Amino acid sequence: MNGFCNKKGRMIANFRLFTYQQNYFLSIKNDLVDLSIEHLQNYILRAHVAIQDVSEQLIHLGLSGSDSPALLAEFIKTINEEVDSVSHNDDYIAIRVAGPQTRYEIFCSLEHAKTLWEKLSQKVDVIDASSWDYLNIQAGLPYIDSHTSGEFVPQMVNMELINGVSFTKGCFTGQEIVARMHYLGKLKKRCYKIHIATEEQPKAGDKLFAENARAGQNTGTLIMTEKNPDSGYDALAVIQIADTESKLFLNGADGPTVTVKELPYSFDSE
Repeated sequence: MNGFCNKKGRMIANFRLFTYQQNYFLSIKNDLVDLSIEHLQNYILRAHVAIQDVSEQLIHLGLSGSDSPALLAEFIKTINEEVDSVSHNDDYIAIRVAGPQTRYEIFCSLEHAKTLWEKLSQKVDVIDASSWDYLNIQAGLPYIDSHTSGEFVPQMVNMELINGVSFTKGCFTGQEIVARMHYLGKLKKRCYKIHIATEEQPKAGDKLFAENARAGQNTGTLIMTEKNPDSGYDALAVIQIADTESKLFLNGADGPTVTVKELPYSFDSE
């Protein structure tokens, strides 16, 4: 995963970046496409560089399960299985994505997507995008949207723990603040996986409150939420580290209870 920040070091968006047919592509939340294009236009210094929305031209699919490499081998001869690795040919790109099970994000033209769909849909269960987002939550991969854009420095959403930040590359907008937090600062907020005891879906941007918190003072913000197959909702949220062992509630002390769950990776820097 990658991201870009504003001058205050707060992430405007995060995304997957890959190359295809001599172009660079960003796979990003739909409601951040226009904002991202507007922001990146400010940094075009060469006349032959253009940024445009190609959502209708490049189809985005996901494949999950232990048989994924074997199923994809029919379309791409050599399938890499290392997390974040890319497998590709002239027709398809498959990116290995972190998670509790083997899975790939696939990018291709509409024509080739139809071919892949016709063959694979006979061998796998077809699910919608919310199920894929649920797997991202279980993997601790936070995707911010328009409700949380500009709120968090990368470390607050664990970007440096999921290979999303480099502290050795060249300059980028907000780098001074991001680097200072890494080398000199003390991080007070982190992204956690949580479970919310409610049957009504919470929204990205909703607030979490700790027991005995001062009136109106929240301790966290939801990033993404999806229905748990058993009950309630699982979510990723940025929470004050000091409050993670307190009783937490959604949208106020009388709201649904919130339980902090384990992520599949550790906070090594902590």
